[in-house]
Amino acid sequence: MKIENIFKILFSLIIALFLVSTTINAQWYDPGKVNKKAYAVYETAYQNAVDQNYVGAIENIHKAISIDPKFVEAYLSLAGIYADLKKYDSSTINFAKALQLDSVYSKTYLLPYSISLAGVGRFGEALTAVTEFLNNPQLNPQSIQAGKYRKSVYEFAIDYQKKHHANNYVFARKNLGDSVNKMHWNITHR
Repeated sequence: MKIENIFKILFSLIIALFLVSTTINAQWYDPGKVNKKAYAVYETAYQNAVDQNYVGAIENIHKAISIDPKFVEAYLSLAGIYADLKKYDSSTINFAKALQLDSVYSKTYLLPYSISLAGVGRFGEALTAVTEFLNNPQLNPQSIQAGKYRKSVYEFAIDYQKKHHANNYVFARKNLGDSVNKMHWNITHR
């Protein structure tokens, strides 16, 4: 056996071991092993959110995270609350933290993560996230449909940015108020 082939085999083994160790490290999260005090505070935060007391929910989730900094569900919940409040910058930060802590556990949240990324104009990253979401073979038909719709929107946005680059295209959200959404709802759902 040539020395070159031995190096190729060794290199392949090193890469394989690295990938296995990375995957194992990315899957550490076990919801049953969350600190009990952190989970109790999290339950209070959940009730705050149900009661639409988002300020209280956010405060309590931060308390839970300070008790257990690897509390993936808490980061995901915080990301979801910020997304509901249209605070996409904060939402993306918390989704990213949850994905960093455990990408396997958090992968079902890639669709809402992509929506938050798009909310701040990061369409390329949103497209990557939704594409990864759609690669999940266990998605139900509604999730697939939602993912494909978002993917087409992100592709359109990226294409638009490319075509209008000379015009210094800048994505800037603008809230047109509830009356626009209500009017749209009334027109399309009669």
